[in-house]
Amino acid sequence: ALGTLVLLSLVFGASMVASAIVPLTVLAVAYVGVVMSTSWILQHEPGPTSQTWFPSLMVAMDIVTLSGYVYLTSPPYQAYRILLFGFLSMQLGVFYFGRRHGSLAALLTIVAYLMVTVVLVPMVPGAAPTNLGLAFNVTLYAIISTVLIHTFGSFRERMDALRVYCKVVEKGEAA
Repeated sequence: ALGTLVLLSLVFGASMVASAIVPLTVLAVAYVGVVMSTSWILQHEPGPTSQTWFPSLMVAMDIVTLSGYVYLTSPPYQAYRILLFGFLSMQLGVFYFGRRHGSLAALLTIVAYLMVTVVLVPMVPGAAPTNLGLAFNVTLYAIISTVLIHTFGSFRERMDALRVYCKVVEKGEAA
């Protein structure tokens, strides 16, 4: 996924991507470093606390990396791409780790979008979205995210209940 993102950023990004090659590389190396180090830790010394904060770390790193690539390769009026990419992290977070992580991904995506469009000085020149456009994009993203978090979160809870039921039936049949 990271390779695809890099390729798309370089091929379809703005013409000023050449000045962003070093930051893009640093961002990619940082992302791969976090993923590889958490993978190594989980394989060797997983500990109970790692199961709680590693998914949050991975969700946050996904959002930071995606936002960084959009920031470094796109003008501010195209920062809505952060919200589009954020749907992927949010959906995977809620489906695999629960509503808390999906909500975290949605919140971090909104914060990253607002940081890139309002706070940071643009890396690629271009018009900034209007305040009304920002409000519309954030509101639309929040509504759709809420629906998806609820839907995928309840699916996960139903699957967990089904697993528990199957275990109870298995023990009952064995007895």
